[in-house]
Amino acid sequence: MPTTRKASKPSSDTQRAVLRSLSQQVAAELIDRPAVWLRDNPHLAARTDGDRYNARELVANVLATQPPAELPDGMLEAVRQVVECVYPDGNRFDVALAVVESVEKRFGNAGLAAVGAALLRHLREWNELDPWRPPSLPSETEFVAEAVEKAKAESKERHRTLAEGWEATEAGRLVYVCPHCKRHRFGRSWNPPPIPTGYAEHEHTMTCDGCRSKGRL
Repeated sequence: MPTTRKASKPSSDTQRAVLRSLSQQVAAELIDRPAVWLRDNPHLAARTDGDRYNARELVANVLATQPPAELPDGMLEAVRQVVECVYPDGNRFDVALAVVESVEKRFGNAGLAAVGAALLRHLREWNELDPWRPPSLPSETEFVAEAVEKAKAESKERHRTLAEGWEATEAGRLVYVCPHCKRHRFGRSWNPPPIPTGYAEHEHTMTCDGCRSKGRL
């Protein structure tokens, strides 16, 4: 009984050689185009000597000329809003534009896809490092209690200020300060800052005689 001999498997070098020298029909089938497309686009066909085609170069050239995906309006609007939120560092839009345009000029749409992939990777990294968390809002009871404590503290501070002000007035240690030159009134004179130790500044200001004479009120 004759033995069946298995066909020998082509070597890797042989397979690479085949991919570097495809016929026009095989090359067209590889990229799902009619053969006439290869003839009409010689600048993309990666043709080698003898009207053969390099598969690797041909696929790369075709991918670089792929038009952008036609996103639905809703998805496109969401993408635009996301991109508008991701501002370049320091708002140097001219630098960002120059970099992306240089990638597009050299690699076409495949380069823009690489930019999109880099942006996606960046967003994923930042989301992992600093994921968004909804703010924790105080309960109604906590909110009311916090507001009451704040009002109490403000009232206490107000009463303390008033008490100190009246005490300073009674002792002759409350002074008015000019809002323009910052001099303080002391009896008949307006003295330069600082206010002497032990004296308090009145909560209202008063324009000094010198500033008033210059038309400042």
